[in-house]
Amino acid sequence: MQVPPESIRFDHYNGTIALFSPHLPSVYDAQSQLHSIPGHITLITAEEYKFLKRPLMHTIISTLAVDHVYCVGEGASRDGSVNWECVIWNEGHRWRVRMGLGKRDFHVTTSSRDDHHLDKSIGAILNKRGIDGMMDRWRGLSVEGSYEVLMSLQDTEMVRHLAGSWLGSCTDL
Repeated sequence: MQVPPESIRFDHYNGTIALFSPHLPSVYDAQSQLHSIPGHITLITAEEYKFLKRPLMHTIISTLAVDHVYCVGEGASRDGSVNWECVIWNEGHRWRVRMGLGKRDFHVTTSSRDDHHLDKSIGAILNKRGIDGMMDRWRGLSVEGSYEVLMSLQDTEMVRHLAGSWLGSCTDL
């Protein structure tokens, strides 16, 4: 699912800079059975924000494209206590590199518990479910969305298999 660019806003959140949208899943608190925290994608951690000397929000927003932000699959820890939605946002990665920061596994945590040591990348989801298990979720993506997903995959074999699956499902070639 593509996050509509017009629905995206950036804001400070617990010392971080995060992307918010009503189209992102929210955090579900099992105890209260409520969606208690709005869904967000952390762009800059609190430590990185200090490293960057606390840039002004408009400086960040003016240099960052949000046209292609995609929620592409759900992940969970082995015991199921930590859940998240994997996010593909290649421009977010490029922006972080331009700012001297490393790439990160963009995601939306959807459980009240979190573990920052878990692999929340698209690779982790593919390793668990396989490409065929994700194809139904990805079939509705636009050409640009498909390209963004392909560009986020580093494993050449995964890309070949995925591209072959997509091409095999096209009826207008």
